[in-house]
Amino acid sequence: MDRYIYKLIYKMRISKVKERDIKVNLKKIYKIECTMPEIKRIIDNIPITYEKYTEIEKRKILYLYSEFVNTEKLILYLNAKYDYGLTVNKLKDFAHRNNVKKKVQNMYKQSFVDRNTEYKMARMYKQGLTANEIAKRFGYKTRNSVLKKLDKLNIKRRDWNEVQKNNKTYINFSMERLDSEYKAYFLGLLLTDGYIDKKRGFIGLELTDKDAIIFLSKYLNAKFISIKSNHKTKYRIILYGNNLLSQVERLGVIENKTFDLRGPNLNEEEVKYLPYIIRGIIDGDGWIRKDGNEFFISSASREFINWCKNSLEELGFENIKIRFVENEYNGIYLIRSARRVNIELLKSKVYNKSFGMERKYKLLL
Repeated sequence: MDRYIYKLIYKMRISKVKERDIKVNLKKIYKIECTMPEIKRIIDNIPITYEKYTEIEKRKILYLYSEFVNTEKLILYLNAKYDYGLTVNKLKDFAHRNNVKKKVQNMYKQSFVDRNTEYKMARMYKQGLTANEIAKRFGYKTRNSVLKKLDKLNIKRRDWNEVQKNNKTYINFSMERLDSEYKAYFLGLLLTDGYIDKKRGFIGLELTDKDAIIFLSKYLNAKFISIKSNHKTKYRIILYGNNLLSQVERLGVIENKTFDLRGPNLNEEEVKYLPYIIRGIIDGDGWIRKDGNEFFISSASREFINWCKNSLEELGFENIKIRFVENEYNGIYLIRSARRVNIELLKSKVYNKSFGMERKYKLLL
């Protein structure tokens, strides 16, 4: 490109003509065809001169350069707001010729966000968006940057339970009363493969059988997640809410329950759902032999295995005995029965309809 065109572009640029307008002027006034990359290449080589900016603009640019370590973000901000046409090299050269250095050297100590953007983040947070969602919208890798901005503006953070309450799809689900077969089945699974976290206010259930989790997910109207570990996939449901936590505690689901688990203390109306609690317990910590002629229930808790024995006998099961088996931990208590009368009761009272974990149900057909 010849020197004449270079001078034309130079004059227009120091007069603060935008890049696209330079292209239009070259064609319209001077009948010169020039591509945007060619124009940009010339502009990038134009040094910053004292004539281009007013004294106030020069002081502002140099001050911001010294205060903010992230030069790339600063340039994006200045170009978008004031159309300065800056590049990293231009700004560094300008600062060097004016003996201005950066005060902050650690890029993790500071980032450039104007006050209007901070207020926008605060409004979005108050409207219900999470810090993670806001971080994604503004291009931050984590939510910590957003939380710092909120703290700076004295915005009170929502606690974990409040966030989950707003996102709950199972808000109408309750374990206050055990009043359905499916709810009883869910309780049986919670007693064996479930857990609670009082500090964070949730109950959880983790299974390897996807069909059982899908069934419960639909019944509870709750989402589930997949977790892959050791070449095995597990499926997890989490339900938040302190009320729900108190309700399942009444029914025997406690923290660190492995050795201290007790069976639920059922009232007269709840006892009729006992077969489906037993079904959940077998689907959780029991098994059925492949030919369907024997079943087992295991537990590390003596009190819980006694509750299971008494419950089976209440349903009519005969000659139920408990055996203790030593293992590398503290040992387990085991109920095991292959009596024909007990297998028939298992089919007619416990596994009398198809739902939940189909794998064990089909073994009894």
